[in-house]
Amino acid sequence: MSMLILEHTTDLKVRFSGRNPEELMINAAVGLEEIVYGKIACEDASERVEIKAEGQDLESLLAGWLSEILAFNDINGKALSHFLIIGLGDGLIRADCRACKARAQEALKSVAYDDLKVWEIDGRWHAQVIFKI
Repeated sequence: MSMLILEHTTDLKVRFSGRNPEELMINAAVGLEEIVYGKIACEDASERVEIKAEGQDLESLLAGWLSEILAFNDINGKALSHFLIIGLGDGLIRADCRACKARAQEALKSVAYDDLKVWEIDGRWHAQVIFKI
């Protein structure tokens, strides 16, 4: 997983990367869960969950994806892991994952759309996200 926490005045600014858009989305989800819960182990989690989000472009799709994960965390008090993208395209992302009980270590309120970026350089995909805390 590739994640870099950047300096920001009031919120949490993070950069994720991956070899392709699917890996970028997985790395962003795993990174988000590590920020909220720390290093978690859901190896024995048997509860399977489908997370899906819509967006007009990769930026809004990433924001929707991370927002759905945050909402699941908040509503259910569970962390997500073992992300498997089963669909990414035409403004939709769908993933199967597993859920386990976990205690949040960091409270993130939402994904900010300001300064949200997704780009590709030399065959590697990158995203920059700001989380409101």
